[in-house]
Amino acid sequence: MRVLLLQGQSVYDPSSGAAQSMRQMAEALALAGCEVRSLATTGCENGASAAHLEPVFARLGIGQAGVLNQLPGTWLDLADRGVHHRLLITEPARRNQWALDHGPAFAQRWHELLAGFSPHVVLTFGLDDGDLHRRAQARQAGARVVMVLHNLVATAGPQPAEVDAFWVPSAFMHGRHALAWGRGAPLTTVPTPLGSYLHAPEQLAASERVFVTFINPEPAKGLAVVAGLVHQWLENRPGQPLLIVEGRAGADQWFSALQRRGIPPSRCEQVFVSPSQNDLSTVWARSRVVLMPSLVHEAAGRVALEAMLNGVVPVVSDRGALPDTVDDAGCVVSLPEGLHWQTTLPVGDAVSQDWDRAVSRLLDDDAAWREASARAMRHAQSHLDARAGPLYRRLLDALLARPATAV
Repeated sequence: MRVLLLQGQSVYDPSSGAAQSMRQMAEALALAGCEVRSLATTGCENGASAAHLEPVFARLGIGQAGVLNQLPGTWLDLADRGVHHRLLITEPARRNQWALDHGPAFAQRWHELLAGFSPHVVLTFGLDDGDLHRRAQARQAGARVVMVLHNLVATAGPQPAEVDAFWVPSAFMHGRHALAWGRGAPLTTVPTPLGSYLHAPEQLAASERVFVTFINPEPAKGLAVVAGLVHQWLENRPGQPLLIVEGRAGADQWFSALQRRGIPPSRCEQVFVSPSQNDLSTVWARSRVVLMPSLVHEAAGRVALEAMLNGVVPVVSDRGALPDTVDDAGCVVSLPEGLHWQTTLPVGDAVSQDWDRAVSRLLDDDAAWREASARAMRHAQSHLDARAGPLYRRLLDALLARPATAV
């Protein structure tokens, strides 16, 4: 089976869980015996340049001199983990205008792949007119189109056209899209894939896992909740290390949240900031707990799954699919219904205390943490590529066995 991954952003975008999941889905299918290629750009949601590929080049043993300094409009070809990627270098500041800048060049490669590679299946996402046009071209060329949904944006309008099947990562997403589009929508819930390489070979002892970690410090991810927790810790847990890992949002948003609580950075010597990165293995190796106090309805919770695979216990909000994602291997903390990501005021002390109690148990009780850590690893292993890939392939085999019908 020939599968083509098609998207308008980098498959290695470190600030996008959707991009990471799509690439690892492609890798899982390659592991399951499919011939897989991708066509994408180097655009990243956090505005990173093509330099975000440096760790990939280093891992593949490819000389970087001059490669990542090429002008926008140049193509990069990478063979990685069974997938051949063709990436169009785009201007970071114009990552959302790449089609205006390089549309003809992208279209030429797209048509070459449709004619030469002749994919049986195109895996994709995106809702703009260009995405719709390319889906129609794929179906006209005889391919089946599977749209993988990573958020609730599509529920605001009619079911996207020129799609043969929709894949969603959680029962929550399935229910929301079925409600918006009707029960007859061709929706299938599939597990979020985890590359086996995401599992660090060495697991550090509990005493060496010192960090409470928070990924992507933006309001939607619960920035205000974490700032409130740090405010609590200044009084009752001074010195507790907190690691902030940048994503779409940078450290500036974190320090702004502290200032809104009247906390100068000089009072937070226990807070460490790490830049956005593709490989979080060193982060997970030193982490005991990962915080996910999301104020929005998460589609799945990829960060939680990666952390769990490495024995890090997730403490998550009750929004969206997060409770189902962590199941009994994490801790779910309820948030007030009126608290949302556009709230500019600091969260109340009661909210901060709820999160403090949940995290403190995992920091202070080694036996409780070890038990939760073991459950987390067992739970996440069901998402590994060796298990997910054959399931994806069976679903695609069934799709190809049916007559093509327009959606």
